[in-house]
Amino acid sequence: MDVKRRWKSLSFKVEHLRLEVEDREEAIKKFEQEFLDEISKLDVEDLPGEEPKPLVAQATVIDKADLPEEVAPAEATAGPEEMKKLWKMIAAVSHPDKTKNDPKKTELYKRAGKAWKDKSYDELYRVALELGIDPPEASEESIAVLSGISTDLEKKLKESETSVMWMWGTTSPEKKQGIIDIYLRSRGKKRKKV
Repeated sequence: MDVKRRWKSLSFKVEHLRLEVEDREEAIKKFEQEFLDEISKLDVEDLPGEEPKPLVAQATVIDKADLPEEVAPAEATAGPEEMKKLWKMIAAVSHPDKTKNDPKKTELYKRAGKAWKDKSYDELYRVALELGIDPPEASEESIAVLSGISTDLEKKLKESETSVMWMWGTTSPEKKQGIIDIYLRSRGKKRKKV
């Protein structure tokens, strides 16, 4: 298989894996909410001799407003040479100064900037296609990068399968109750006897 076909095949694979990871993360958030709803319905008491902890641990929340919306081209210095060329081609046709702040092109510029910063070369490639830009010829280096992205996404999917929330959300009702009991014990609590 030639380089261009391998690049295209890997791009599709990475896109599919990204969607799968997004779906998995959404499912885990849903399972977490169901878990918390289930916990809130329980009548619990402290275990004797145990140091009680809050029933629900406080999660760290990152405010998206604190994250940068775009990446300046000066920050884009690393990566395969053809990706650098592609980034420059995208910036040339989508930068807000060049498009008179066209909202669609500005959004594509931001996506491309984030993709460049995150080394998400498949997303950079996708933005180029949306802008009608033919990407430069793919190289073995860019294929290696995409292959690495694919491997990382596959690993992330595997790891999510071992998360407590995934196991809780995908098991039988009886086993869910067992997981809740284990969680309660970890918090120094137990169900009150009825």
